[in-house]
Amino acid sequence: VKSPQGRLLVVVNAPFSRTPYVGKTIDRGVSLGVRDVNGRGGVVIGGKPYVLRVQRADNALSPRRALQNVRRAVDDGAVAIVDEGTGVAASWRVAQRAGVPIGIVYQGGEDLVDPETRPNVFRVAPSNHGIAFRLAEYLVPKKLKVALVHDDSDYGDDGAESLRRAFSRNPEAVAISLRLPVTTGALDVAPQILRAKRAGATALLVWGLPPTIASAITAARTSGWDVP
Repeated sequence: VKSPQGRLLVVVNAPFSRTPYVGKTIDRGVSLGVRDVNGRGGVVIGGKPYVLRVQRADNALSPRRALQNVRRAVDDGAVAIVDEGTGVAASWRVAQRAGVPIGIVYQGGEDLVDPETRPNVFRVAPSNHGIAFRLAEYLVPKKLKVALVHDDSDYGDDGAESLRRAFSRNPEAVAISLRLPVTTGALDVAPQILRAKRAGATALLVWGLPPTIASAITAARTSGWDVP
């Protein structure tokens, strides 16, 4: 997509309000890349140079918001969307019809990327499958009883499914599996962490958004549980 000003738009679709750490990290990475490209003269198309500019869109971890952001990005003439991953199951179609690629840089759900059905969606992050199996390969030989804890975000639920598959051959290594209801804003996870402790877990594995991880660690340490 060409513009009269010789500018090309890249949109960052991320949860700036709900998980600022994730949104800002993605944005900083994109901004760094854009500065590097522009510093080398931009992108040359048909003999004409174009510089990149970044536009930020807050999905607030809402699939509906994420879809609306992608529609707006397409309407604004974006040439690419860098996406946290929320709502891609619906937004990829909108982007594909406009010939716009989506690069997922955070969520690693195994169903998010499919070269056959979603040819415009790419992953710029490790898959949940790879991470989960590496965790299992690392933890199982240590003879630990692992508490698998995840939150109820799309990221957490997708990760839990990958963990279930990864530990399925060694069920004896799992003490308990728990889902934390945190997307409603309630981050008091002390009762669930206590359940994990009482289940005899000797290791705690938390798969979730940054606030979930922080809350789980705080709950464990506050209760005096120094589990790894």
